[in-house]
Amino acid sequence: MMGSVDTHLLRPLSDSECFALLSQIAFEKQKEYHNILEAIGREIAKKCSGLPLAAKTLGSLLRFKDTVQEWNNVLSSEIWQMEIAEFEIFPHLYLSYNELRPAVKRCFLYCAIFSIDSEINVNTLIRMWMAQGFLLGESAEKMELKGREYVQDLAMLSFFEVVDRSGHIFSCKMYRIIHDFAQFLTKSEYFIVDSTDDKGITAKEASCPYARHLVWQDDGTASIPVSICSVEKLRSFLCENYLPAHVLSTLKSVRVLNLSHCRLQELSPVIGNLIHLRYLDPSYNSIGELPITVCDLYYLQSLILEGCEYLSKLPEEIFKLKNLRYLVVSDMSDAASIPQGLEKLTGLRTLSCFKTERGGSSLGWLKNLNQLQGHMSIIIDNLNEESDVIEAQNAALKIRMAFDLCVCSSEEK
Repeated sequence: MMGSVDTHLLRPLSDSECFALLSQIAFEKQKEYHNILEAIGREIAKKCSGLPLAAKTLGSLLRFKDTVQEWNNVLSSEIWQMEIAEFEIFPHLYLSYNELRPAVKRCFLYCAIFSIDSEINVNTLIRMWMAQGFLLGESAEKMELKGREYVQDLAMLSFFEVVDRSGHIFSCKMYRIIHDFAQFLTKSEYFIVDSTDDKGITAKEASCPYARHLVWQDDGTASIPVSICSVEKLRSFLCENYLPAHVLSTLKSVRVLNLSHCRLQELSPVIGNLIHLRYLDPSYNSIGELPITVCDLYYLQSLILEGCEYLSKLPEEIFKLKNLRYLVVSDMSDAASIPQGLEKLTGLRTLSCFKTERGGSSLGWLKNLNQLQGHMSIIIDNLNEESDVIEAQNAALKIRMAFDLCVCSSEEK
């Protein structure tokens, strides 16, 4: 209706342009080998089919190869001989994927569970990897370091596009073709089910016995087809928009449960039966109180309660969560309280909010939580009492960490 200008059709890159892009990355650390490897590099560039991402991915791969033999191995790889239609673009990615350590491969494939073009918070990703048992280590600190190392490896090989880097990688994205590649490799185990999708679920998917990770996208107009993936065998369940009432009771083996933005007004006590649960996120719901059965989740590592503005308190027996490492609480009700016993959770590495109250929580509890890191907001009922201020200072010194300490009265919150 409005008319148009001339269409500019993007053409594939020429072989020389592909080589220019590839070499810009590949020779960054090995300029002294440029003349020896250039001829091989130009032959590899011809296999990019004029695709910029393929040139970038291969350049990232070759960047870590120093010898003529290693470059020849890439050029003569059998992967280039694949004839299956799905591999027309994927061979370039397979070469880099095959260079990954097995542990990093597993972590990369898990990213198929995220929506296309979604921004992935690295802290969240690492906690989910931990929940799945992908990061083996004696302590949460070592597992975090290992997780960040894996994220860096994936970014170096262009599997991740860094969105925010402040000191270290804070968030990232996956190119659409990278996401398609991850889903292609995990198509029997990972599913994103959109009940509003006209394509629906294929018969093969509906009877798949191997599915382990499911994203359920529904606007509340459909019921979840339990037969799709033997729900009781799921290791991850990410629910968006609407949670079918009967699902929680079937997730017997789930490790990661994300229920954010599901319009929940309460969390079913059935949650306590999910004894294998490591990661629980009911953020941005209208939940007024968590069921006491949450405290039966002995293996729970991460409890994420962001944007729960109606939440009045944490469960009284929270001290039973001996393996809790990350307690992220924000936007709770002003009347929200911290129960006694929190000081027993000495493995906590993240505690985003702490409120003192007479006869209840005390800043002195913090001195035992010497694994804390990051940022914490502290709310003191009566800022005028000198003893509270001194206690806050002593607690901060005991923890020996560099974090922002925000002390204000509850009236000034």
